[in-house]
Amino acid sequence: MGFIWDFIAKNSTDASLVRANELLRNSMVREFHFYENTGKITAKVLGNRLYTVEITFSGKKKISTSCDCPYSYKGVCKHIIAVLLKFQEDFGDRKTSDLRQPPVIADFRHLTKDRIKEISSDELNDPFVKILSQNVSLKSYNDSDVAEFFIHDYEYPYNKHLVRCRYSPKGMKLDCTCKSKMTFCRHIKALLLFGIEVQQNPGFFNFLDPEIRNEKKLNYGKKFGLTEKEEAINHIKVIGHQGNLVFQFSDFYQGLLPIEDELFQKTKEEIFRFENDRLSPEKLLPEPIGGPDESKSGFGLALTFNWEGNTLLSIDCFTAKLNKNGDRLISNFNRVAPENFVDYYGTQKKLVELTNQAKTRKQNGYILKPDHELQPVLRELFSNLEKNTFTYFQVGSDWHDDGNIKIKRGNLNQVQLNNRFYKIEYELSKDDKFVSLVPVIVLDGERIVFDLTKSKSQPKLPLFFERRDGLYLAQDITTLVMMEELLIQPVKKMRVTHTEMFIKDFVTPLSENFLIKETNKGSMIKQLNMAPIKKKLYISGLGQFVLFRPFVKYGEEMEVNILKKGNRVFYNNDEMNVVERDEQYELEMHNLVRELHPKFKKQFPEDFYHLKVNEMMEDEWFFDAFEKLNDRGIEVLGLNELEHFKYNPYKAKIQTSISSGQDWFDVHIDVKFGDLTVSLNEVKRAVLKQNRYVKLSDGSMGILPSEWLKRFSKMFRHGDVKGQDLKISSQKFLIIEELFDNIDNEEVHKALLEKKRKLKSFKSISKVKVPQTIRAELRHYQKEGVNWLNFLHQFGWGGILADDMGLGKTLQILTFLSIRKSKTPSLIVVPTTLMFNWENEIEKFCPSLPAYFHYGPNRGQNKKVFKGNDVIITTYGMVANDIEWLKEITFNYVIIDESQAIKNPQSLRFKSVCLLKAKNKIAMTGTPIENNTFDLYAQMHFVNPGLLGNMKSFKDQFSQPIDRDGNGQVAGELRKMISPFLIRRTKEQVAKELPPKTEDVLFCTMEKEQRQVYDAFRNKYRNMLMGKIEEDGLEKSKIYVIEGLMKLRQICDSPELLSGDEDYGSVSIKVEELLRNIEEKTGKHKIVVFSQFVSMLKIIQKALDHDGVLYEYLDGKSTKKARKQSVERFQEDENCRVFLISLKAGGTGLNLTAADYVFLVDPWWNPAVEEQAIDRTYRIGQDKKVFAYRMICKDTIEEKILNYQEKKKAIAADIIQAEESFVKKLSFEDIKDLFS
Repeated sequence: MGFIWDFIAKNSTDASLVRANELLRNSMVREFHFYENTGKITAKVLGNRLYTVEITFSGKKKISTSCDCPYSYKGVCKHIIAVLLKFQEDFGDRKTSDLRQPPVIADFRHLTKDRIKEISSDELNDPFVKILSQNVSLKSYNDSDVAEFFIHDYEYPYNKHLVRCRYSPKGMKLDCTCKSKMTFCRHIKALLLFGIEVQQNPGFFNFLDPEIRNEKKLNYGKKFGLTEKEEAINHIKVIGHQGNLVFQFSDFYQGLLPIEDELFQKTKEEIFRFENDRLSPEKLLPEPIGGPDESKSGFGLALTFNWEGNTLLSIDCFTAKLNKNGDRLISNFNRVAPENFVDYYGTQKKLVELTNQAKTRKQNGYILKPDHELQPVLRELFSNLEKNTFTYFQVGSDWHDDGNIKIKRGNLNQVQLNNRFYKIEYELSKDDKFVSLVPVIVLDGERIVFDLTKSKSQPKLPLFFERRDGLYLAQDITTLVMMEELLIQPVKKMRVTHTEMFIKDFVTPLSENFLIKETNKGSMIKQLNMAPIKKKLYISGLGQFVLFRPFVKYGEEMEVNILKKGNRVFYNNDEMNVVERDEQYELEMHNLVRELHPKFKKQFPEDFYHLKVNEMMEDEWFFDAFEKLNDRGIEVLGLNELEHFKYNPYKAKIQTSISSGQDWFDVHIDVKFGDLTVSLNEVKRAVLKQNRYVKLSDGSMGILPSEWLKRFSKMFRHGDVKGQDLKISSQKFLIIEELFDNIDNEEVHKALLEKKRKLKSFKSISKVKVPQTIRAELRHYQKEGVNWLNFLHQFGWGGILADDMGLGKTLQILTFLSIRKSKTPSLIVVPTTLMFNWENEIEKFCPSLPAYFHYGPNRGQNKKVFKGNDVIITTYGMVANDIEWLKEITFNYVIIDESQAIKNPQSLRFKSVCLLKAKNKIAMTGTPIENNTFDLYAQMHFVNPGLLGNMKSFKDQFSQPIDRDGNGQVAGELRKMISPFLIRRTKEQVAKELPPKTEDVLFCTMEKEQRQVYDAFRNKYRNMLMGKIEEDGLEKSKIYVIEGLMKLRQICDSPELLSGDEDYGSVSIKVEELLRNIEEKTGKHKIVVFSQFVSMLKIIQKALDHDGVLYEYLDGKSTKKARKQSVERFQEDENCRVFLISLKAGGTGLNLTAADYVFLVDPWWNPAVEEQAIDRTYRIGQDKKVFAYRMICKDTIEEKILNYQEKKKAIAADIIQAEESFVKKLSFEDIKDLFS
């Protein structure tokens, strides 16, 4: 009943259908009743319990079902399907009383699905039939009228039924081993469906008809030259092979090759697959290792094969006890674990390493099929064996729990493994029917004709050929792979009528790798004596490798790859020819090529030697090799075709000439590769990228000599390219002398000598007499500083006086200006906060020096106001405001104090001071580098324009390599270049009389009320920032990061600092700790308190007022007069113990040596600024030990920032200055950590 099958197919899955069938087979369908008058079925089905099933058939082939199981998915449950299957079996198309007769199909030669439906009275919609048709296999067929097929169970493939097909004149008779009572059982229908749908061949079974079968044989035989029907029928069989029907020749015709072109090409490709697959360059490129040494006794090597002896399972080294004679291992066999190879020496160690290499080729517990990687390892392994290494093989063995083979004495058979190899040659013969090739195995000169019968006694082939005297390894990969083919079919032949085709298309390509010898005593092959006329080396690329194929040319047309072993048989003018190769000539070339590179000696080339592209250029190997090959007359071909190696083979020739100008040296540079000249800009681009390669006009790459790469790099760092010239500042004369050994230009030579002579006198320059107008006794280093300033004056160079804070830079400048008085005044530019300090220093040390302070709203607006003054003192702000008329004045000197203030070349300050004119310029700073090396550029450019090149060049050539890459060599160059123009002395070096300084961290632990405020803000910003960064990205969220960091740092000082209407309390652990230290721990010592928050200073001020502690106060709003009065009172009044100072307003320029305690209430991002603040007390004139404390709230962002900065800085100068610049360097993980 087809509609029932339709219902099952529609309402079941493959899984439910299979399970339902299982229930039916296992008799789980019970109490089955079919009530024909009502069309109702009732049944019980045993599952986890006994389920009740009801099925009703109504009009128009409708089916309604129910089951009390819990199944609630698509379709119906397996219990209902099982009952329907039971119904189909009992009440289907055939009655159960019918006896099954094997069906006979008369028109089996062309079956269709409709025909099967017709003869089986079935719609073929049984889903089981379709599933079974996918699981059919040919059991056996041997050129007869009977074929047997297995129909495998869809769920248990090992359960199968046999369907036998037998030909008779009436048609194809089918019989099945199943117990079904139906004539056309499921298995027979599945087999028929297999032919039509799976094989898609309506005539699939017609091979059973003898006439059709013989016709197929004849048609097949014609493709091989068998034109006679009787010959084809008698010598070709149709058989079953690996589940398929194939044609098989009789023994006499085995190895016959087709003459039909398409089939021949396909067969040839299969036979020569080693050429385009196993032996392709891609497969051969991995490189073996080499190196023999001495060995010890009691050491063995075991090769373990499977029980059949044809699969190598493992290669292991082992140790064992020797007999008394020392010629046999007798007991205590122990495998050497690869990881223990360090316990062995010489050859033993090498053997362990090599066996480990071989075992890395394992897959699923077996050594991989011999290939291009394993065979060279084995070859080297055998070459390392010596007389006192015992070699065994064992067939089958047990396994350790760790997956390694057990070495058992009883399983071991000793074998001789010497460094010997088997090779393959071919014998060519011809008779009245065939031209044939028969393989011959050659062992130490002995020739053994190889056939399949003998191969069965050689189970270890293709890896080993076994003889009484030991095992022979395949000579090379080509031999090994060809042996695999021979094990399938050794002899190859073709109809004698197609000899030319056989030679041209089969023998010739085979003869490239194997010797072909004739057995017909010279009647077929003619020997040609062609002299070798040319040696060639073909170079080609493959991925990251370069391949080298050595060839010798014979005559005008024949070229032979000398790495191949064949003798090149070819067909020419209706005859077979072979070229006799000149072994000595080829050997000379082979030895030369093999010696070109050390890696070539370790390779076992089948077709080529190889190197990685980068290895060709190591130590300029390529150029040396190219010259060597040219000298020996070997033509090198293929260089221009290399995709990844477009190099010009000529060495670079570099010529330079130098001329001198007023402020510059002009260096003309020519770089040539053969006839091709490279532009200097092209060379610069390559050098800046640390690349030795420059692109030439013909598209190839020239390679700069390694010794010139550093030289070019330094040249470009110190000069600017103009065409083919390099302009280098005359101040860099030391660089000129260093870079150019031979300077022919007499003018340049004299100029360099004069500058060098002057510079050499730097250490012994005459001392300058300190003017009597200076009311101070200069210390020795201060006098040296004045001498140095005077030395720069004589050269006309600017300089940076970078002495440590507190060493008297101001006094040195005043002394120098007193010496170098001029009709025009000198301009000193200082931060606003230092105006009164300079005024004090002038009054104190040089009151006779006429000085004018250009400051305030009532200042003059032209140069007339400067008349009669030697020194003009102003601020950076005033210079920016008055630059339009100040730039018109040529001052004697322009001196800038705290010159780190102009470190940003984009700033208005920098641009303004650079517009000022002077005979010379000096910069003063205690911290020439605050953040990074680039800080130095603007300051040095101010004093010596052009010394460091342009801004971009300095950043690319110096700043980034030093700060980002930590390049010590570049840092050394920069140090050497600026050393004449910068002087720096530290307190440790020159002020040894200063007492010691102690710096420490004073940790403060917040109390509950302050901690609650901190935690609340921390959690708020952490949650907000994580979402914000995820939504908008890190860059757009940084303003919120800055805000969050500021809030948390303010809370660490005091929640009172938070702005807004809400009151977060005023509890501050820092105020409490600070007051306790001032009032209880520091006695009568004087204390300076710094904070970056003015509002925090106000809170501390209120607390001091409350406790009656006398103090002074200074912030950015303090006037010059107020600053002066505050400093004087603190320094002189014993009762004024505390000085509250805003870090930015008073961190520089103040002299507060009366104090010996410093408290930094909150950490500043830049530790250099903190050091400047501490040095307000720790300077010349201090006679007390100084104690400096940084106040840090425990377990807060303050502690994290200190740890973060310590962790992140790669070089000492890599310091953060402000929150904005600090945040720029933060990653998402850093932000998570800071707010955690």
